[in-house]
Amino acid sequence: MQITLKERIESLQVGSISALAFLVPYLLFLTVDRLFLGESITLIGAFVKISGAIISGFLFGVTYRYVVRNDDNPHLKDGTVAAFALVRGLVPLQLSTDLLADAWRLSLFLGESFICFLCCRLLLELTKLRQ
Repeated sequence: MQITLKERIESLQVGSISALAFLVPYLLFLTVDRLFLGESITLIGAFVKISGAIISGFLFGVTYRYVVRNDDNPHLKDGTVAAFALVRGLVPLQLSTDLLADAWRLSLFLGESFICFLCCRLLLELTKLRQ
C-alpha cells in the first residue's frame, strides 16, 4: 500500500489533535504533582516532561488511526490505550532503585498515563464521529 500525501496530512492532523488531548490532562497532573506532592521542577525539567507528553500523544494518535482504521472492535481500541499507557507508565520501574518506597509515585504515574491516553482516544473518537 502506497501512502499518499493526503494520508500523511490526515496522520499529522490526527497526531496533533491527540497531542493536544494528551497535553491538557498531563498539565493538570503536573500542576497537582507540584502543588500537592511537593514535586519541584526546573524549567528544563518542565520542557522535557511537556515535550515527552506531546510526542507520546502525537505517536499515539497516528498509531491509533491506523490500528482502528477499518475496525470498530472495542477490545482493539482499549488494547491500544492499555499498551501505550503500560509502556509509558512502567518505564520508571526500570529507573527505580527502591520499588517499595516508590510504589505510590509509580502507581500514580501509571494511572496518569492511562487517563491521558484515554483522553486521546475519546477525543479522536469524538472527532471521527463529527466527520
